[in-house]
Amino acid sequence: LTDPRAADGKVRAQVGYTLAENAPIPDGLKEGRIERRPVFAAEVQAAVLLAPSKAYQALSDTLASRGLAIVMPTVELYRPAGQANRIGRFTLEMNR
Repeated sequence: LTDPRAADGKVRAQVGYTLAENAPIPDGLKEGRIERRPVFAAEVQAAVLLAPSKAYQALSDTLASRGLAIVMPTVELYRPAGQANRIGRFTLEMNR
């Protein structure tokens, strides 16, 4: 994964789904796991298009108060509310 602020337009990312532990992996997809680890996290409730910018700003502000900055890669989790007109929950995690 690359930091979009420093990648000169050449950003790489991985996209995936959260599955139950015993769920079969659909054909054509690869399995990847992110183990439990200590993280800094920001969580916001917002529409899917606004949530990332709000979460990254909140995490950046919190880290700045500790003399730290966002370090990539991060993990983004968006949990939709179940209805198109509802606000979902977006969680941003960065390794400590």
